[in-house]
Amino acid sequence: MLILDIIALVWPCINYRINTTKSIKESLLFIPINVVPEYSVCESIDEISKQEREDYKNDLKSKLIGIDYETYIKQFLVGLLEGDGSITVSCPGPKQVKVRMVISIKNLRENVIMLLLIQQILGGTVRIERKAQYVTWIAVKKDLIQSLLKLLEEYPLLTTRKQCQLKFAIKCIENGTKDFIVENRNFMYQDQHNMLNYNEKNFVIPTYFPTWLSGFIEAEGNFRFISDKRRNMQITGRFNIGQNFDHFIITAIRDYFGGNTKVQVIISKKKFSKKRELLGEVKHYYVEMGNKAVKTAIFAHFLKYPLLGHKKVTYSRWDDYFNNN
Repeated sequence: MLILDIIALVWPCINYRINTTKSIKESLLFIPINVVPEYSVCESIDEISKQEREDYKNDLKSKLIGIDYETYIKQFLVGLLEGDGSITVSCPGPKQVKVRMVISIKNLRENVIMLLLIQQILGGTVRIERKAQYVTWIAVKKDLIQSLLKLLEEYPLLTTRKQCQLKFAIKCIENGTKDFIVENRNFMYQDQHNMLNYNEKNFVIPTYFPTWLSGFIEAEGNFRFISDKRRNMQITGRFNIGQNFDHFIITAIRDYFGGNTKVQVIISKKKFSKKRELLGEVKHYYVEMGNKAVKTAIFAHFLKYPLLGHKKVTYSRWDDYFNNN
């Protein structure tokens, strides 16, 4: 089967059929230029009005079923943090420890609004960075970090990498010295191998998993259109998602949506820093699914647990196409 990834997301109104006798290069000429969406980039946070934020928030509230708005934002944040975030520790002084939680994503209008909603509920700072290429949510104040640590006790992190980062940050706070950070930072991930082995056999999906998953998909998921030349260029769709090392997470996501596709792995010989060398080669696990039953489960999931950033735009086109054709 020869599969062509249609990079653009296809509008529901597209009902043409591509002549299968043409080469792929020729066939590309038949794809309308306007299927490539225009992305709205924010030069400043001030471009998002209070009214636009309120409308966005009220729209989300109207879609939530069986979960209150603030709880949804908190659980969603945990999944988003696992995919697009980091937990770091620095030492500005001999007896000073500074923990930062950061989420940095592509600067698109919907992503900016999403991080502003998180800021409104949890605090932190949202700013446009790196020549307006990224929008970043940053939590650094000590009282906010303590509040977020309590949040992560209530809704624990699920990926082993973030669990290692959090564990190291907590140890640094408890010790409170620069010497401890310097002496132990290279051992941050020393337990990850054992954690992977344990979770492979014992991982249990927590009650907050559906909302966590929407946040994680916002960061790591993709909704693709593909065209099969052998089937007269019939357009179909695939959902894919991946994660380094955490096979158990990708398996849980596949099972949650009722998929039976084998989890695939890409092995890279990337050279590790001392912090990660115990894991050896990089194993990136991923799954790609798109049969009717999986699509039905995905559509049902996002009716109850909506995406909040730009990923909801790409998903909406995917949803509209397959539910209206």
